[in-house]
Amino acid sequence: GNVEIFRQVVEKWPGAWVADKACSDRYAYYQGRGPIAIAVSAEHQDLVRHMSSRPEVADAHELSAMLNHAVATAIETDQVAMLEILRVAKAPLDQPLLAPSPGGEDVGQSPVDRAALHGSCDVLRFLADQGMEIDKPDDEGRTALHRVCRKEFAPVARNYADRPFRMKLIKCLLELGASPKAKDKAAR
Repeated sequence: GNVEIFRQVVEKWPGAWVADKACSDRYAYYQGRGPIAIAVSAEHQDLVRHMSSRPEVADAHELSAMLNHAVATAIETDQVAMLEILRVAKAPLDQPLLAPSPGGEDVGQSPVDRAALHGSCDVLRFLADQGMEIDKPDDEGRTALHRVCRKEFAPVARNYADRPFRMKLIKCLLELGASPKAKDKAAR
């Protein structure tokens, strides 16, 4: 399984930290996401570079899924440098995320929506710089700006529901090109 793959890679990687650290409390949440996501959550950039460049670790479909999960983890943990490493490794930055957010929902969410949900302007800027469409609507026609402006919005990663934080995030989305005139399917 994922733990065994991770332990094998850690054992073969010189200078990597002890496998038990990665398989402790962080593993409990990220276990379904694969070994690359575990390394992302532990902020181990060298190990992420190594694992994401090793096609023999998994078949192409499995590696793509592991990279997708690693992208979700980097977004949720606000790690722009890790997203750059994953971009270089050809991780699918523009694909819907396969991993649910910490709340257990949002499978299929776009990276931009996940970054907005987690309240990360730095990640939103990185994604915009990579050509991600900040105003791309979901199936209901809602954009990241719609979500941030909703009354029940509360960023998952920081539990900030305060007005200054929300205003900062709205300003960030507008600066990145989000349209304040966009309407969802309910014409809101």
